[in-house]
Amino acid sequence: MKSMNIAASSELVSRLSSHRRVVALGDTDFTDVAAVVITAADSRSGILALLKRTGFHLPVFLYSEHAVELPAGVTAVITATSSSGWSWNPQPVSMKRICCHRFMTR
Repeated sequence: MKSMNIAASSELVSRLSSHRRVVALGDTDFTDVAAVVITAADSRSGILALLKRTGFHLPVFLYSEHAVELPAGVTAVITATSSSGWSWNPQPVSMKRICCHRFMTR
């Protein structure tokens, strides 16, 4: 069985660590994507509408260094926990659970 990818903002691709392949949003048609990670700027760019139109019901995680409101179409917000700005809170466990659940129930 082929492993699904994580699609991420180009700004985040090199900073995400996962056992899954991380691809840029612009490099996928989302048919091989398990979850999406975007920035707050991306959430205002129209990507959420595009994701909704795909009909794939992908979980979308918004990474922000600061607390932000949960935009419509975003599953959860992942915030920084250190001065480096790229440490993850326990939310990756949720991300893994949602990604796995999506494909186990189809």
